[in-house]
Amino acid sequence: MPIRRNVIGMLPAPGLKCPECVAAGITSTVRTISMAAERIEYEQGADPTNPDEDREWVRGWELLYDAQGAYHIHDPIEYVFEYSCDNDPPHYFSEIRQNPCPQGDYP
Repeated sequence: MPIRRNVIGMLPAPGLKCPECVAAGITSTVRTISMAAERIEYEQGADPTNPDEDREWVRGWELLYDAQGAYHIHDPIEYVFEYSCDNDPPHYFSEIRQNPCPQGDYP
């Protein structure tokens, strides 16, 4: 089962360790072996800034400033990172990340 974290940005979250190595009481180095964006849904329609043109965008994704001037990022994309540790045999695990809004209201 993947680890799920809300992480600001795509830099690795601090403290990531191999769960199987931790359970066994051993240390290891963890390497990223892949990263992919998941659950992306697109919309097609009129561009609000230019109604004569159609465009495609990610459904539910928006950047905005609210009535108090606070900046919001609402990013529905889930990013899946796959890792392996350097033990013999290596353990493999994954992590699902989603960028939280700086204002704490999404996801």
